[in-house]
Amino acid sequence: MMYFLSRCHSLLASSLLVLIAGISWGEETVPPPVDHIAPVLVVKTISPAEIHLGRSATYQLQVKNLGQQAAEIVVVQVALPTDARLLSASPQPGTIEEGVARFNLGKIAPRQQREIRLELKPEKTGPIQLQARTSFATQNETQIQVRQAKLELHCSAPIEIGYGDRVQYQVTVSNTGDGTAEDVIVTPTFPSETHIDQSSTDPMTFVQLAPGESQVVHFSVNALTEKALDARFTARGSMDQMAETEWHTLVTRPRLEIVVDGPSIRYLHRNGEYIVRVKNPGDAPAQHIDVEMAIPFGLKILGTSKEGLCSQEENLLCWKIPQLNPSEEVTWSVYTRAVEEGRQVPQAKAKSRDGLSAVDQISTDVVLRPQLFAAVINE
Repeated sequence: MMYFLSRCHSLLASSLLVLIAGISWGEETVPPPVDHIAPVLVVKTISPAEIHLGRSATYQLQVKNLGQQAAEIVVVQVALPTDARLLSASPQPGTIEEGVARFNLGKIAPRQQREIRLELKPEKTGPIQLQARTSFATQNETQIQVRQAKLELHCSAPIEIGYGDRVQYQVTVSNTGDGTAEDVIVTPTFPSETHIDQSSTDPMTFVQLAPGESQVVHFSVNALTEKALDARFTARGSMDQMAETEWHTLVTRPRLEIVVDGPSIRYLHRNGEYIVRVKNPGDAPAQHIDVEMAIPFGLKILGTSKEGLCSQEENLLCWKIPQLNPSEEVTWSVYTRAVEEGRQVPQAKAKSRDGLSAVDQISTDVVLRPQLFAAVINE
């Protein structure tokens, strides 16, 4: 709230009329410094030089903004003299209460002026006082830029890997927003059986990520899950910014199967055939497979359809398969002769260099050939 006072003199039937409505005493107002930025209101009064009792006179209140900023909601309150009657006013006052006329002038721009006209009629001689008080509001704009951090996660890792191999994940956390992200924690989630050690799966914390900044984090696990390895990564900031990404890695694994087929019964001194089948039902190649077939001594090895190594002392046959692709099957025959009675159990084993193995066997009962005797009886 600001107050402005001034005084001018006028003779009225040897009486003194006093008007108080400016910022200085006397007829001339004193302007404030011209470099003042805030609104500065001055009130100047204009009145006739003299007036006779019983006649009315018009008084002007000139309200001017000398500042460099607009004055908002300007209100001029004029305390009307008790010894004079208000005949008219322009503009009309908003209210007149307890002898105070309230004029709402609205906004006064820099260097702009507004006027109030009052027609007063003195009712007796003597000094008449007219006091004006102004109030206004200033508009002050403060611009606050609201910024927000935004986290994004991107992962790079193999889309396919062999069972038991190590999977390396490269996770990039980025702040794509226009605010700084603070205390950003990148947390991985892996199946528990894949963990190598604590350091390879520990969360990583960044104190700050500036707008446009990226950081790279590395994690590693062993591919020890069947069919697939699913990993999830989460980044969370102190202001609850969050980003997630997932990575699906196909885990391929070779498998071995071996099957031995042959006769369940064989007559003594008769030849027989055993068929060996080695198959990879997995989804990755099996490498360097060694196959052994142990033949009991009750069966004599006559030969095989697939060249291999033979140990007559141990009655053992050996073959090597450099590579067995998924769903591929290798088959060969072993030819034998039954030389001893009783149950004979040939057994075949397959083993790869990376630890895969399979075993199968079959039982053959060797029996004597039945002898038939014919007798002729003549009666």
